[in-house]
Amino acid sequence: MDQMQQQVICVGGIKIAYEDSSCSSSLTVLYPTCRICQMSFSDKGGRLITPCRCKGSLKHVHGTCLRKWVEMRQRYKKYEFPDRCELCGYQYRKTKYIKCKKLRLPRMDTRDKVYHSVSLASLCIMMACLILSIYCILFDTNSGANKEKYKHPDGEQFQFTVGEMVTLCSGVIFFMSFILAMTVEIKSRHTIFEVIKRMLRYNTVWVIENYDKAADKEYCASDSNSSK
Repeated sequence: MDQMQQQVICVGGIKIAYEDSSCSSSLTVLYPTCRICQMSFSDKGGRLITPCRCKGSLKHVHGTCLRKWVEMRQRYKKYEFPDRCELCGYQYRKTKYIKCKKLRLPRMDTRDKVYHSVSLASLCIMMACLILSIYCILFDTNSGANKEKYKHPDGEQFQFTVGEMVTLCSGVIFFMSFILAMTVEIKSRHTIFEVIKRMLRYNTVWVIENYDKAADKEYCASDSNSSK
């Protein structure tokens, strides 16, 4: 019988030991495998986590594989608790975050892009007018500028201070910008709030965290009852 030789190869950053001979070959993985895809490494670079109370060969799973599995279960209403482990019943701890590096923008036609650009510009003008009005009111109140009046070249005296005139002009511009923003939003196919909502949904990613025995309230409660 030929002597079997043990060799080690590296696949995707994972070391795998195998024994090879002329008659047969056996593959022995030195690292734990994912219980969903049955692989130690993932094509998308997902790492192995332990998200629930399962032990042994069933406790490891790729974060990407488990997220796809939970999303698939959420599509079907027959699963009462789609975000729980179907083996031990533990509810996964999830954390949501927004991807800021690669933002996915929802699809819009050219008409909506123009309308939303005008709407955003109007909102910026409204915010600038509001801030300027508040600043002028606070400045006049603190500095006592109410006594300084505008004077007409003919000698007539107006009843408005500099801050009041700026506030009045800002209010008019604010109102005109508001009317313009409402008009373009009514004419657009999708409002800017719907676009922002879709953009947040596209770029929101949730990650399943590792199992923490201290954060498992059901386990702590059962453990305390058994100790009594």
